[in-house]
Amino acid sequence: MLLKNFGCKATSQPRTRCMTQQAHNTSSASEVAVRRQGRPLAEVVSGLVRKWFQDTLEAAKSGDSEQMGVLSSMLDAGYGCTADPQQAKIWAHKAATPQSNA
Repeated sequence: MLLKNFGCKATSQPRTRCMTQQAHNTSSASEVAVRRQGRPLAEVVSGLVRKWFQDTLEAAKSGDSEQMGVLSSMLDAGYGCTADPQQAKIWAHKAATPQSNA
């Protein structure tokens, strides 16, 4: 039966509801594991976002034009960093400028 492929019991429960419950159960398990370590989930996520920003910045500085565009968006929104619209514009311009291989 199709529902078994998603780990749902054969019931009248809609497939999307069952999948949503599974995602919620997974999140709850992760949250419990994090809380056992004494750190709120929001703190863990915030740290990961800052790490993502740092990795994106490093890749952008090394010339990755796609990451320059991502960095521009992150700087503009303050995602993983303090918002800096002026730097966001600079990185957006660098991302749009063809890189020279010379």
